Amino acid sequence: MDAVGGYRIEGEVARGGAGVVYRARSPEGALVALKVLIQGGSAGNLARFRREVAALARLHHPGIVALRDAGKTEHGHPYLVMDFVEGESLGARLTRGPLPVSVAVELIEAVSEALAAAHLQGIVHRDVKPDNVLLTPEGRPLLTDFGLAMERSGSHSLTRAGSLLGTPGFMPPEQCTGELELLGPAADVYALGATLYACLTGQPPFVGQAWEVLLATTEQEPAPPSEHRASVGPDLDAICLRCLSKSPAARYADAGELAQALRRFLDGADSGPRAVRRPRAFALGAGVALAVVALGALGGWLALPAATTSVELGEDDAPDPAAFARLLELEQADDPRGALAISEPLLAKHPEHALLMSHVGRERVMLQDRARGMPLLRRALALAPDDAQVWLNWAIGNLGVDGEEAERAVARSLSLAETAQAYAVRARLRVNVMDLEGARSDLRRAEALDPDYAHVASTWAVYYAAAGQLEKALELLGREIAERPSAARYLMRAQLRLRDRGDRELALADLDASLAIRPLPQAFALKAQLLELAKRFPEAAEAWTGFLEVAPDAPQGWTARAVLRATELGQPEAALADAQRAAALDPEGIQANRALSLAYCKLERDAEALRVMDWLVEHAPDPSQYRARAQLRFNLRDFAGAASDAEASLRGQPDDAVAAQLLARATTVLKRDDALEHARRSYTLSPDDPMALEVVLLALWNSRALEELVELTSALPRAKVTGAVLAYRGGACMELGREDEAGAALDEALRRDPSCTPAYGFRAELAVRRGDYLAALPDCDAVLAKRPSALIYLFRARAHMELGDFARARADLARFEEVAPEQLSPDDAERRLREALAKLAELEGS
Repeated sequence: MDAVGGYRIEGEVARGGAGVVYRARSPEGALVALKVLIQGGSAGNLARFRREVAALARLHHPGIVALRDAGKTEHGHPYLVMDFVEGESLGARLTRGPLPVSVAVELIEAVSEALAAAHLQGIVHRDVKPDNVLLTPEGRPLLTDFGLAMERSGSHSLTRAGSLLGTPGFMPPEQCTGELELLGPAADVYALGATLYACLTGQPPFVGQAWEVLLATTEQEPAPPSEHRASVGPDLDAICLRCLSKSPAARYADAGELAQALRRFLDGADSGPRAVRRPRAFALGAGVALAVVALGALGGWLALPAATTSVELGEDDAPDPAAFARLLELEQADDPRGALAISEPLLAKHPEHALLMSHVGRERVMLQDRARGMPLLRRALALAPDDAQVWLNWAIGNLGVDGEEAERAVARSLSLAETAQAYAVRARLRVNVMDLEGARSDLRRAEALDPDYAHVASTWAVYYAAAGQLEKALELLGREIAERPSAARYLMRAQLRLRDRGDRELALADLDASLAIRPLPQAFALKAQLLELAKRFPEAAEAWTGFLEVAPDAPQGWTARAVLRATELGQPEAALADAQRAAALDPEGIQANRALSLAYCKLERDAEALRVMDWLVEHAPDPSQYRARAQLRFNLRDFAGAASDAEASLRGQPDDAVAAQLLARATTVLKRDDALEHARRSYTLSPDDPMALEVVLLALWNSRALEELVELTSALPRAKVTGAVLAYRGGACMELGREDEAGAALDEALRRDPSCTPAYGFRAELAVRRGDYLAALPDCDAVLAKRPSALIYLFRARAHMELGDFARARADLARFEEVAPEQLSPDDAERRLREALAKLAELEGS
């Protein structure tokens, strides 16, 4: 099959009993996923397929994999076309271990928001689980597989050939027992809670055989996540366990209510210590990921209206009318920095002026400084609880962070004064939750109130993009830009260009146009990320510098530039300064502290890096964190600690070649009984890594598996036979009594690599064994010029005493006594010294 319905197939992605998924290209060249129901599919499979098409056709949300098309092949097989998601499933990610707590909560919050859109449409998913959450390369979650979805008023059939449809471990009790009349949004809430549980602990609430899990789900209470992971606090335990309540009525009512609870947790509204809420980044890997701001939660000034009324300029304490008018002009012109330059001095003169205070808070938020902006907005609300604009500014401050609170604030603002601005903001909020009908109504009301209000058109563009009409959205924005060019409109168009089609160069051009008008921090951030993707690292660093000039109190900017300077630009000192600034602004920030540890490592300040890594492992226990600390501990010669951390990393990510090699190296240095096992495993994972080969050779040597060592080195292709490999072969042959073979291997090792210290050492020992003491001396000297070696001092002492130079022999034995405690066991060192002194006495006496 080369094509289906105009979609050109590039390859097979997955195949099951019911269907096959292909990687394909649309007629326009867009990458898509093509799902075809294969011949022989059962009636049940066909019903699932139809349910998925019906559900996806009604769902348009950034967190749900979008349906592009559906039809039948020329052979009559149904197919559907969806966006292709590069990356992996959450289920695959969790095989490597649990997520950091804050990342887990933010991820499930995002999935809950997406599922809330389905619940608003009356659709229940019924099969939410980690395998049905796809992760983009940036870590953004996308909900998929609506094959079991049902309308709340529709059929409840969940059985097939005597078995339940769903996934044990993630199904609620009522789905396990067939109480079909109870299946509603709360069933999905249970599944979300089980998925959160898995993200936090690495496993679902109940594990075992399918029947055991089903029985436990209906009869047992799950253990709190904190029993598996101490860093999970009581508040998060409570949220998770409420989702997992046996009774649907005891759970959160729907996904939207759960999302709200998770947002409150992240914002710190509940009691107990936790990380401060930060813009969602979904940092699933070891590096830093700064999320591109979503269309539904732009941190700029798009459709965020400037106030035009509400200030009573006749009041005794009112600010200067001309200055206030200029402030409003700058807000309308998308210039938060310019507006702040006016509003902050005005607030200093009128410190209790509520409206002015709310403008300062709003501008701070727009400049990514929520830490200072939100308290001002909150204080203004307390001072003026009946001011419509103060409520509207509070709503704007909550956009993209707490949609429910923003909605409440807009409703309060509209109850005090109907304005086009407030309706436009509420339209944006409704687009965010895919209430497109409500958004359309609000936009029409805004147009009726103020036909000339500029931000309505921008919000219409967001509406069309969310409704799947991207071309119409771009066309509308193009007209707006032609008539009234602004930084915010260019920024919005850049984001729209990236939304589905990935037009990176056109997006960069729009971002440059935006920045030429006004230096919005969001434009700098998006430009920096696009330049990093294009590997234009110096330009990306310049973009982050621009971001920081506009938003100097935003830790994410300092973090991103620190990582860039440390990893790509070779500027470790500058990276450290940036990371220290980020950590000062966000002391509890995982990404900021990762950047700080990275910078210390690049400067080889391992002890300081280890201090930061200890904190990271405590607060975000992740395989990558353990692996990084293992490397630091190895560098600091804490081999036991390095081995322990490498083992912890491998428990979460068993096939991590770097962690496996660290474990092999540490256990080999420690001469642990399992060192050879770990070295073999490391070499299996990285057969082309010279270090993995050297470690397995050393482990074979230490284990006296000399025949295996010779066999392994003899079987290697010539390209892998380095001086070190030949040195180990020579040493093994020497121990096996094959001295001529040993000598040839050692001579060849030094011919290939004249700096190969092990080859000099083995050849020195071979010369002593053969009685060629003059030949042994220069080889001993070559080793000792690089590092002190107890055994080499012993060999040189033997050569000197055999040649009659007893003074030098005694000097070498004294040096042996100094360094032997660090390199040999006490018994071995004592035995060797006793034998050497006896030989010296014998030769001196003769």
